[in-house]
Amino acid sequence: MAKTRILLADSQYLIREGLKAIVSDNLDMEVVGEAGDAETMGRMIQVLQPDLVILDHDTTEFYGHAAMNDLLDLAGSIRFLIISQDHHRGRITSLLERGVNAFLTKYCDEAEIVSAIRAAVKGEKYFCSKVLDILIDSVREDARETCAPSCLTLREVEIVRLIASGAKTRDVAAQLHLSPHTVNTHRKNIFKKLGIRSGNELVLYALNTGILQRAERIA
Repeated sequence: MAKTRILLADSQYLIREGLKAIVSDNLDMEVVGEAGDAETMGRMIQVLQPDLVILDHDTTEFYGHAAMNDLLDLAGSIRFLIISQDHHRGRITSLLERGVNAFLTKYCDEAEIVSAIRAAVKGEKYFCSKVLDILIDSVREDARETCAPSCLTLREVEIVRLIASGAKTRDVAAQLHLSPHTVNTHRKNIFKKLGIRSGNELVLYALNTGILQRAERIA
């Protein structure tokens, strides 16, 4: 079985050692490199081509918010798990819109970190409860009347719940006895109705309205 190849990027040695210990306890993962600054990380990403980078971006030694777009462009298909004390809603949302689907704070425990690693490598969404609180509060502040669940049909609500819980188009189609084309058509209509542009925004909508409960969230 191929192991998930992980690059650890954090300016703090103790943080990197702690993450390395967590990873080493899992036979399906391995640390292939460590970086304590942005220059080293950028070089290692290009040379090692890891499956996943675990990164605290919000430090002087690493890429700040403005430079993260350049890093994500450089990384291509490499996945990212952000573990940071950055609680700024706008910065978090911007990273999610760029395709960073896993975001934790440094208060998370070992089980949550391992779950986030596995989800991030698959391209699935994973946010810890603190990050969810930040994002949900942001949605509430910006909520519009068109975001009420009543603007969706019952079929659309079903599709929102399944997509937000991580189901792929083919899985939604199978569960609801629809064709994948029909599911995609519903998805486009839902995005248009709600005025949203990404799957992450759909997850936040589903959580905020109660369509998706936290127990179901983003497997």
